[in-house]
Amino acid sequence: MGNYTSWIPSLKDISNIQEKTIIELGCGTGTKTLIDKFKHVYSFEYARSKEWYDKCTGDYRDFNNWTSKFYLMDSELNNSDMELIKSGGKIRKTEDLSLFFKRLDEFIIENNVKFDVGFVDQGFHFRGETVNFLIKKEIPLIMAHDCEYPAMYGYDIVNLSNYTTKDAHHTRFYFKGA
Repeated sequence: MGNYTSWIPSLKDISNIQEKTIIELGCGTGTKTLIDKFKHVYSFEYARSKEWYDKCTGDYRDFNNWTSKFYLMDSELNNSDMELIKSGGKIRKTEDLSLFFKRLDEFIIENNVKFDVGFVDQGFHFRGETVNFLIKKEIPLIMAHDCEYPAMYGYDIVNLSNYTTKDAHHTRFYFKGA
């Protein structure tokens, strides 16, 4: 798929970025850029193994504006993601996302923060569903990575509701009420 940090140039399109708080789904190489640019970064990692997350916490733990949480991906979601990949994005077992969304909701509630921006770049392919979840949370701006693969990542199923879109640098922005 796409370059892991191809979304970084799109950050220039966010006004007053240094005053904003972001929830990042899937921490990694670009997390440091978010830490440098945003007031506060909340990273939610839901992955097949903890190895990548441990590397990130080693790299970023000394930054006061970074908060993170890790959950090991449940086998049902892992199996559904593998099936989705094999089907080229045609088979989307969204019922297997329930534990992921429950834990994500708990993370949002426990941090008791109003997020200005959401960034969807988790390590599995149900990203359109995650954008829909963040839209329901009424996060004013949602960034989605790898939008050049809409069927595989599910960006073609996003329910825009009262959001509009703009594409830039392998990123799709979803703006609330624009």
